[in-house]
Amino acid sequence: MNREEEARRYFGGEGFRRLLAEIWKKYRSLAGARGTVKLEKLTQEECDAIGGFLSLYLRCGETRTVKLATFERELASTPFPCKTIPELYFLLNGKPLLTRSELSELQEKGWTAIFKPAWQLAEDLTECSAWVRDWLDRLQNGEVQGYRTLRELYRSNTEEAVAGQLCSVMKALMETDALVSDRRNSDAEDWPFGMVRLPILAARITGDSHAFDLKQPSGRLLWYALRERAALERTNYATSDGVEDITLNGIDTQVIRDVYRACGIRDDDLSSLVYIYVPRPQEEVHPTVLTLRQVERLSKEAFTYSDLYVVENPSVFSTLLDVTVRLQEKSMFTGQTSESLPVLVCTSGHPSLAAILFIKGCLEASGESCRLRYSGDFDGKGIEMGIQLAQRFPGKYEPWRFDRATYEQYAHRGPMLDESDVDWLAQLQLPWDPFLASAMSVTRHKCFQETFILELIRDWRYVLQIHWKLRG
Repeated sequence: MNREEEARRYFGGEGFRRLLAEIWKKYRSLAGARGTVKLEKLTQEECDAIGGFLSLYLRCGETRTVKLATFERELASTPFPCKTIPELYFLLNGKPLLTRSELSELQEKGWTAIFKPAWQLAEDLTECSAWVRDWLDRLQNGEVQGYRTLRELYRSNTEEAVAGQLCSVMKALMETDALVSDRRNSDAEDWPFGMVRLPILAARITGDSHAFDLKQPSGRLLWYALRERAALERTNYATSDGVEDITLNGIDTQVIRDVYRACGIRDDDLSSLVYIYVPRPQEEVHPTVLTLRQVERLSKEAFTYSDLYVVENPSVFSTLLDVTVRLQEKSMFTGQTSESLPVLVCTSGHPSLAAILFIKGCLEASGESCRLRYSGDFDGKGIEMGIQLAQRFPGKYEPWRFDRATYEQYAHRGPMLDESDVDWLAQLQLPWDPFLASAMSVTRHKCFQETFILELIRDWRYVLQIHWKLRG
């Protein structure tokens, strides 16, 4: 079961029915996560569901008020992909949660006017499918997820500019619709294998290769439509597995990539990188830089290791390579090594898709004993990365000097945590160390990997000595 299905099951029961109905009404009237809702005569099922979610002790029959801001804050701390009230509404109901003002805005002449060129385009082009027409109709009526993206664009641009971007998205949908339906010649030089790169598609339609980047409104609008298209085809694209990414409302990068591919769009498979090193005792110590394209083409044997030691920072990775060189120079080798060697991995910050797929491939190919041993910075981003890896690879993730003991030993030397991170950490209980987040929220210091590098060096030397079977 993926995280979206888990969220539907969790919030879709009778225990949340009355609370969510009141939250939807309040959100519509106040246009945001403001105000409170009241539930009278709580049932036992409601006490169990709401009390468990909000960490409250509730008694059957009592009356309780709930702040929308509190509900949304707790929602944001869950592993579910919906982090806001509107996102939860969309997940449960399949359409956006519109405020009263938004519902009235749908009747504005200007809003209707921006759709006229798109409807004309649909009439003029015979390749416009029924699905694209239906999507356009539901977009105009505020019934698809891309509605808010277009609404924000409409509020900040001229009607002509918005109409132009909407037409560009329509043309892109028609192009990808042709690819999905296999109506285009796959031998064409500019459309090899029935696929097209996103920047090339954007340049063909708009003249701007970045027009459909996800940071652009038209790019987000296109992706939302493509996700619906992929689901319509019942394409088995990946789910988020609880991993968040800042690229698109917390959606996992692998989900984004797989939706594109399901609709005939190839992603950038060269910029996504991962750095690895396999410590073969009598070979020169050089890291390997793998692109996403290379990772996807590795054989199963290339993923087989005893364990993964994953670090966040390049300076730490390079220092461990230096340690490896020095150990090579000073050691007496027996001529033997372990049957399976570990691999040292550097994510260089937030793990790229190349890094995620490499780690996944190793854990799947290397057997039950293989573990992901992760070491990161003790700050907001480092903890977030640890959470994401722990949630993505449950049962395989282990902290590597990423615990309360290490933090409390070295944290006094670091800069202060941001206040927002302190508040966030105070609410967390990390799966690998239930006391680490609270210790950080009390101490209020960051602690970077470079600070406790000697601990990592000692560990890595020990790993090498064991696997290289050194004399003495």
